[in-house]
Amino acid sequence: MDKDLDFLCNTPLIADINAIKQLLVSKLSPQEKWQQLTRHYLTPDIPFDSHYKLYHLCYAETEFKPIWLPDSETMKSSYLGKWLNELNFSNVSQFYQYSIEAPQAFWGQAIADLNLPFSKKPLASFDTSIFPYTPTWLPGASFNIANCCINVEDDLAMKSAIIYKGIRYGKYTDQTINYAELKDLVLTIALGFKHHYQLSPKDTVAIIMPMNIEAVATYLAVIYLGASIVSIADSFSESEINKRLSISNCKLVVTQDVITRGNKTLELYQKIMSCQVSSIICLNTKNQSINLRAHDMSFDDLLTSNNTNIMLDPYLHNAQGVINILFSSGTTGTPKAIIWEQSTALKAATDAKLYMDTNKEDIWAWPTNLGWMMGPWLVFAVFLNRATMVLTEDLPTSLEFAQFIEKTQVTKLGVIPSIVNAWRTHAVLENVNWQHIKLFASTGESSNVEDIFYLSLHAGYKPIIEYCGGTEIGGAYISSTLLQENVPSQFSQVCFGIELKLLDDKHHILPQNTVCIGEAALSSCALGLSNRLLNADNSDVYYRDMPSYNNMPLRRHGDLLKRSVNGYYRSLGRADNTMNLGGIKTSSAEIEQVILNLAHIYELAAVAVNDEIEGISKLVIYVVPTAQMDLCQLKSQMQTLLKEHLNPLFKISDVILIEKLPRTASNKIMHRELKAHYAQYCQNSPCC
Repeated sequence: MDKDLDFLCNTPLIADINAIKQLLVSKLSPQEKWQQLTRHYLTPDIPFDSHYKLYHLCYAETEFKPIWLPDSETMKSSYLGKWLNELNFSNVSQFYQYSIEAPQAFWGQAIADLNLPFSKKPLASFDTSIFPYTPTWLPGASFNIANCCINVEDDLAMKSAIIYKGIRYGKYTDQTINYAELKDLVLTIALGFKHHYQLSPKDTVAIIMPMNIEAVATYLAVIYLGASIVSIADSFSESEINKRLSISNCKLVVTQDVITRGNKTLELYQKIMSCQVSSIICLNTKNQSINLRAHDMSFDDLLTSNNTNIMLDPYLHNAQGVINILFSSGTTGTPKAIIWEQSTALKAATDAKLYMDTNKEDIWAWPTNLGWMMGPWLVFAVFLNRATMVLTEDLPTSLEFAQFIEKTQVTKLGVIPSIVNAWRTHAVLENVNWQHIKLFASTGESSNVEDIFYLSLHAGYKPIIEYCGGTEIGGAYISSTLLQENVPSQFSQVCFGIELKLLDDKHHILPQNTVCIGEAALSSCALGLSNRLLNADNSDVYYRDMPSYNNMPLRRHGDLLKRSVNGYYRSLGRADNTMNLGGIKTSSAEIEQVILNLAHIYELAAVAVNDEIEGISKLVIYVVPTAQMDLCQLKSQMQTLLKEHLNPLFKISDVILIEKLPRTASNKIMHRELKAHYAQYCQNSPCC
């Protein structure tokens, strides 16, 4: 043990080595030892490696290594904890079983707790008699979800709704608006749409711009009128934007003049002008006029209406009323146009409440865009729970972003793993104090254990809610909770009201409660699941050729999950990135997680390519280096890690250095493109 702690000799913990040694050899449980270390010894000024080594010494005898444990206060005072206590349940598993066995009661209470101002109250939580596979939610109800967001109680009218930092008139400015001001802005924009464009239900408006105050207010204003938003990320090329405008038959776009990202200025209005769109409403962020086309309009002019004294009532419709058209973030083919209904917004809001304990005291930030599902998700998660939203146009990977999170005292911060990796690579969090953050939420891709550990460490070891779902779900199907031990990069709980089955290669359902790897498939009685697509048949896409469970077909999802002995899950990426190496099933993500932390590697991707001569899968690693590297040495180091942490039968055939990994606009690595690249590489290389 003495030698095991030599790494502490050059740290501020040198004086505590004996005490730490006694703690580690004590009869306390691994969890108790870790809690003692984080409470009394481990602070952010201690080097990361010391934290991480002590973490593994605590849990040397077990594979189950929680980084955070719920305390009695969380068990009593959190939303989920209170609900468990009301039902006299002692653990989350009992509550989950209740949500499956009594879905009408579970979903009814979850939605009722949002305190929505229904014009007509629902007759039930759902009705299963209309759609063959998915329920019709809140039969008999009449409401407008945008109105639910802005029509707050009188005592909350002056509460901050949005805190924003962005470019206005050529320079960064900070702006805060309260709920009353947000409501006024939403209604003013809605009046402008009515007056200038005669916008009505069934119409569509695309938003193609960063997520700022004007974008959020426009999003709500369109929905307030009963029309639908078409969500398109501003990072898309003209051809990809045109493709989405065509699919949604949308002719009106709201955008802004330019986007400033770091030292770069991107001409956004010019790009949208090149698209097939009838009219553009453009927000001016520069301190100069915009040369608009004759049939285009400035955002300021949209706010000017001859009908400013008219009371504009919200358009009321049922829970199946369309509010948003979003597009799948897949890597190939025509994107699926996924329809979000009013009920989908309720999935976002209830998820935020159940898994992240979102409430009116919270200040939420999540670097995203209305073009991706987490943008609309954040709108409903924040406003329906009466929290505060923080938006900034700082680069999410920058120190300036981290400083704004500190300045605004964000309590809950959403991330994607690649952002966390950049923070760690450039030591960003060492320069801020994030002790005020209560929890993080991570989504978008499989996370790296060391990066997640680094993130939690720099907020004083706060929990990280792993949250995995999809645009067609409106939220998650698997998550972490605040009532269960928090293990880096692992999910502790299948989402309430959803049954998850893992399928083998032949689409047979794998036994429940066993250690296995399989493709995720879902039961259908869950809020948020899409029941129609704009440009495809929902049943064909999600249910065709799927096995049945309880006399109903399971819903296809496509994620590859690993279920461990403790019932926790680990994401292994997409099932179509599965590989068979030496007769053993694994995934790109599992291999990438093991070798990513080698020195001088910025990012990497693992692909399996079929050897037509030998008839086996070859493992190829693509690496983006941060310095010059010896390929033979690098390959040897990677092989050693695979042998030690995964399987000695996983042999690396090739390592390719590349300047940049191909990614989709939503930041997903395009493994198929790398496979095609390697095939071309082999044609041109006699050594391949």
